[in-house]
Amino acid sequence: GASSGMAMAHWEIQGWMILLLGWVFVPFYSRSMVLTMPEFLERRYNKESRTILSVISLVSYVLTKVAVTVYAGGLVFQQVFGIDELWGIDFFWISAIGLVLITALYTVLGGMKSVLYTSVLQTPILLIGSLLIVVLGLRAVGGWDEVLAICGATSVNGYGDTMVNLIRNNNDPDFPWLGALVGSAIIGFWYWCTDQYIVQRVLSGRNQKESRRGAIFGAYLKLLPV
Repeated sequence: GASSGMAMAHWEIQGWMILLLGWVFVPFYSRSMVLTMPEFLERRYNKESRTILSVISLVSYVLTKVAVTVYAGGLVFQQVFGIDELWGIDFFWISAIGLVLITALYTVLGGMKSVLYTSVLQTPILLIGSLLIVVLGLRAVGGWDEVLAICGATSVNGYGDTMVNLIRNNNDPDFPWLGALVGSAIIGFWYWCTDQYIVQRVLSGRNQKESRRGAIFGAYLKLLPV
């Protein structure tokens, strides 16, 4: 978003589909008596489909979510503590590997409950941090009007669109409005309604009522303008 403008928000706006997960898919998954999406595919098709989804999910998680999180965490620890090396080893690697080991330890010992408790503790930190970034960022650039002035004067294509345009010309090379609208909806449906990372958290609810409440609250937080 910082380099491409508001058009990237199409993918974030699709967070409302968490509501579909809670109201449409949770009852379906519950009746299927499954705890994971690979397990659902096995019951619906065969073991091979379960294996394929498991491998694809693990590889994609490692290359996207896990890799970025570990890198960012190691970098933060290195900057916060101001240590370049420890025992002759780059402190970044010590921090990164340490985070992986600690996370693996409490996940294996505590299971899904420990993961959920960690998420609950992280939520206010993320919200407060996001709010601080917004406030400090706006103060640094001179306020919201200045942001609009700068972004509104930054052209992103040859069709008159600027960084503030959520809907761009359909000939835009990166975010044509039709492609962005349809593409983000398809990806949003897959991620929020069928991805293991999201679905397992909802299925961890005590019952359908609790799962739906969690989905509604999650959708509200996702769409907060912070």
